[in-house]
Amino acid sequence: MDLTITPDFQWDEKVHGWVEPFWILVEDGDGEFLLHHQYFLLKQAFAADEHSVTFTVPISEPLPPQYFIKARPPQPPAAAP
Repeated sequence: MDLTITPDFQWDEKVHGWVEPFWILVEDGDGEFLLHHQYFLLKQAFAADEHSVTFTVPISEPLPPQYFIKARPPQPPAAAP
């Protein structure tokens, strides 16, 4: 699979620092199986750019009609004091 990631948020150095990590998760169409996971680091200098990621997922019969791809932060942001 070839995935293009386009960041869609305003970078705030106070919130994101110099780098923002994400987990890229690929699930089957039913959300029952995690087919691929990959750690992705978005650096501030490239926050406005598109990024390409290539990976493989296992294929089974019958072929699933779709895959779900999610990008999630590794943990929720800390609450402000």
